Amino acid sequence: MDIKRTIDAIRELLDKLPGQGKGEQLQTYVTMKFLSNELLECAKEKKLPYLYIEEIIGELDNHCRSIVDLEDRLGHPIDQHHSWARIAINKLESNHCFKIK
Repeated sequence: MDIKRTIDAIRELLDKLPGQGKGEQLQTYVTMKFLSNELLECAKEKKLPYLYIEEIIGELDNHCRSIVDLEDRLGHPIDQHHSWARIAINKLESNHCFKIK
C-alpha cells in the first residue's frame, strides 16, 4: 500500500463531505473508515507507533462522524470539525506517524 496516496485519498474524501447529501456522506465516511483501517494495519506491519497512529485516526473519525451527523457536534460548526479532521490528517503525515512530510 502507498501510504501517501492513501492519506491523500482520505483528505480528498474529507473535503467532499460538507457538500454532499446525507447518503453520499455516509458512503464517503465508510470509505474513509476503510482506508483508515488500512493505514492502521500498515502501521502494525511496519512496526510504526501504532498506539499514537490509532489515537490520531480516532480523532479523525470523531470529527468525520460529527460532520456526517453520526455524533453530537458539541456546539461546534461543521467547518470547525472539518478543520480539526484536516489537522488529524496532517498529524498522520508527520514524523511522529508515517513520516510523509
